[in-house]
Amino acid sequence: MDSYIKLKGAMGFKLLKNIPDYDHLFQNIDKESVLDDFKKKLDDYISRGLIEIIPYKPLNIASIFNDYFNQNPPFGQKNKKSEFPDAFSSKLIEEFIVENGLSDVSIFSLDNDFSQLESRATITKDYISFLNLENSKLEKAEIAESVYLLNQESIVDQFKDWFEDRLYDYSLYYDAVNWKDIHDVVIEDINVDALEFSVVDITDKEVFAEITSNVSVKIDVTTDNEEFTYYDSDDKTYHYFDTDNVSFIKTFKCSMTIGIEVNTKDDYSEEYEIESVNEDVEIYFDSIEDFY
Repeated sequence: MDSYIKLKGAMGFKLLKNIPDYDHLFQNIDKESVLDDFKKKLDDYISRGLIEIIPYKPLNIASIFNDYFNQNPPFGQKNKKSEFPDAFSSKLIEEFIVENGLSDVSIFSLDNDFSQLESRATITKDYISFLNLENSKLEKAEIAESVYLLNQESIVDQFKDWFEDRLYDYSLYYDAVNWKDIHDVVIEDINVDALEFSVVDITDKEVFAEITSNVSVKIDVTTDNEEFTYYDSDDKTYHYFDTDNVSFIKTFKCSMTIGIEVNTKDDYSEEYEIESVNEDVEIYFDSIEDFY
């Protein structure tokens, strides 16, 4: 095998082909078998939604013929009629991008005329750099997820702390207790369900992720007991002689955005920074459904 490695290259392979001991390295490739395998994998990717085929639809071809007669890309200066399929394809792609609100779209083409098109997408021949970048992002995303798994307990505590900082606010419960005086609020339980992790952005040095969970809280509120009261006609107010405890339980859909420093697979932080917590969460108790 050492000899094989030394002889790699065009000339080396020609030499090896004449040595019987290396025949197993130069088996004939069955073209039909390769094509069948490719078709099966392509069908599998499509069925799993990994590849989406842009549907063909009627197009306004006026602009396409205008490009043809004016020698615009992809037709070029020779008015190449063979470029009509590319022109129709590019038109479908552009409309698909607009209709679906897509951004950061890349189109790979080795056709020089096609690469000269004005497009909302980036048209490039360099798919190797693109794949290297995407593989790097996948690697960074996996590292970020491993850091998240290390810090799950801390993240759960952050969700709990967020609620504890807010649930002692008496004003949250006035609607629910019919605007009676509130004497005490006790947080009986804060339960954070299973966390869900998803990467939302990857930069050169950082991975940003959103963590979501359903958080249930149970609150005990001490308020006036309406069964032990009398109305003072002189000062026109109610006076209460006893208190009552009312429990509330409610579940909130929560989210947290975190940033994790990831430079390479060997250079990253095992800690995270919180970017935001529950930006769209509003705490309120004003419905009979909140009573427990």
